[in-house]
Amino acid sequence: MPPRIRCSASLDSTVKLWDPATGKVRASLARHTAMVYAMAFSPDGEYLVSGSTDKSVYVWRVRDGALVRTHTAPSGVYDVAFNAEGDKVAACCANSAVSVLDLRM
Repeated sequence: MPPRIRCSASLDSTVKLWDPATGKVRASLARHTAMVYAMAFSPDGEYLVSGSTDKSVYVWRVRDGALVRTHTAPSGVYDVAFNAEGDKVAACCANSAVSVLDLRM
């Protein structure tokens, strides 16, 4: 099980992983090119998904901040969620579309 961490999204297009014990940033995930509005941890805590108004959905490995999956949505992304098994991600978009990513593929 990965150590407990917290995350924050930002209007500066980054996602930050925080160590709650020290209050310090463990990693700054800077791949988005516009405001990040959505994030969610996988059920096992090993992955983080982020969504942005730049139409991108990124899946990150929490342990080292590595980008492991990308997806381009049909419009800006305002909510993301893993399913209970952690093998799919839903991204809700500004144009009322929902993208589903199957992470097993």
